[in-house]
Amino acid sequence: MFNYEKIILNGLNLMPSEDFSTDIQGLFDSNNNNTTSDLYTDGRKVGNTKLDSKTITITVYKKRDNFKAMLQLNHIINQGEIDLEFKIDEDDNIYYCKVLKESIMYDDIGNAAITFIVCDPNIYLRDYKELSLEKRVEGGFLLPASFTIPDGFNFIETELGNVGEIINEGFQTIYPEIIIEGDGSNFEIMNKTTGETLYLDYSISTDDRIYIDCNPKSRKVRNNNASILKYKHGVYLSLIAGANDIEVNYDGEVIVTVRWREAYV
Repeated sequence: MFNYEKIILNGLNLMPSEDFSTDIQGLFDSNNNNTTSDLYTDGRKVGNTKLDSKTITITVYKKRDNFKAMLQLNHIINQGEIDLEFKIDEDDNIYYCKVLKESIMYDDIGNAAITFIVCDPNIYLRDYKELSLEKRVEGGFLLPASFTIPDGFNFIETELGNVGEIINEGFQTIYPEIIIEGDGSNFEIMNKTTGETLYLDYSISTDDRIYIDCNPKSRKVRNNNASILKYKHGVYLSLIAGANDIEVNYDGEVIVTVRWREAYV
């Protein structure tokens, strides 16, 4: 169906390779469904909706005898959920998904047929895209300290930099990661297109880094590596296909970075 130019399994190059030639079957089959045992979560407790995914076969053909290379392949596929990256020869992008080994069978000459469960129903672009938002105020007046402000005088100020647009060029609704760094508090992050708002009643200083994962399978809210989920209110954000208007509000001086991988079936 497709000609693969590059296949990388958890860092091991299976194509191109001096040791292997490789093919993937079932990755784009729309009727190839497998229900995993992983459940959606809100970051506090396990949910009750199972993920539909796919079962695929990666066939690895030996190009030469290299027992050490086969041992490395066996070691990698037994590491639990691992990264599968691939490139199609008519596309410049590298795509990515997580896979979990189900079984492996060898033929008489040492070629391997490895069955994997794809751990997510989507295939993603490997590389993140991102939008950084940093609130700033423009306008007003610069006055000497001795100036007395008359009653009823209004400063005309414009708040900029806290609104941006994300274009999700994929076909699926996706769930971003949000990173907050700086010195601030009382964070409000909105997708005004979907009506979703996430609140975080928390304060950080310059040594802190807040990380929010909105993916239903792996949701979390952390400052450095410590969970601060109890300070989160509202809902996690999603990014629908097409344009998404994002707005952030907070007290202090921080940079809010929203990053995402576009998803395809």
